[in-house]
Amino acid sequence: MKLLLAITIILFSLSLSARVNLRVLGVASILIEDENTKVLFDAPFTRPGLFHWLGIQKFKSNRGLVESVIKNHKLKKLDGVFISHSHFDHSVDAPMMAHLTGATLFADSNLKRMASAYKDINPKVTNAKNGEMIQVGHFKITPIEIQHEKILGIEFLPGNVPNNFDFDFYDYRVGNTWMYLVEHPAGIIMIAEAEQAHLKDFQAFRADIKKVDVLIQGISRNNKKELLDGYLTIFSPKTFIPTHFDNFFISYDHLEFHHYPWSRFYRTMDWIKIKAPSTKVIMPRLGQVIPILK
Repeated sequence: MKLLLAITIILFSLSLSARVNLRVLGVASILIEDENTKVLFDAPFTRPGLFHWLGIQKFKSNRGLVESVIKNHKLKKLDGVFISHSHFDHSVDAPMMAHLTGATLFADSNLKRMASAYKDINPKVTNAKNGEMIQVGHFKITPIEIQHEKILGIEFLPGNVPNNFDFDFYDYRVGNTWMYLVEHPAGIIMIAEAEQAHLKDFQAFRADIKKVDVLIQGISRNNKKELLDGYLTIFSPKTFIPTHFDNFFISYDHLEFHHYPWSRFYRTMDWIKIKAPSTKVIMPRLGQVIPILK
């Protein structure tokens, strides 16, 4: 009887640890968590103002704002922080978030330069390399380097973060761009900030992955053809969750998203539902806990 009870408890504990939830926290910020582990992808809560865009004021993480995000979304303890690339709208608060939550900051050389520019914080930093799997709790996370999309045919802030980075707004250069394959006992998640598929980059490391359970993808450019012809078609995900529709030209709102004026968000989501009927489309609310794997 005791043995049966012990086995039941173990199986129940394993089933709990297999459940994976997701929260979208703003722009392309994604929190993925199971019962034991919390991992954050992108941390863009501090927003630029006019003087930053004009290049006459330094742009760095707003510690008070990050602390309020941690409090409001109950993020006191994180296990890992990753970014998709070094543009400010993905990276600005990553070092601060790692420092305040005790998380390991998994960084390429660009993010390391940004983190080392802070003299008043000391986040734990370790290497994140192309194609090398990183174990964080039950999550196996593989960063795969891809090309950042052009914006209206133009590369926005190309090149690397300078060695002497000192929070100049236009030094938040794109650096390396990463998609993430996230494997968990409960299923497979892909986080792809770019709309355009980079299948060759992905298959160079994981040609065995033919389908994913959950696709989390940026839709900032609202390119319907690239969305449909891209990862949605290639991997036929069971679930699609959009990101990067939150307007970072205005201050961070703890309560709700504010869509880009040009995004036509709901129309795009309705279009995906029609064109990819086998995929469940979830339209997230800010901070909403979404069960994605069971």
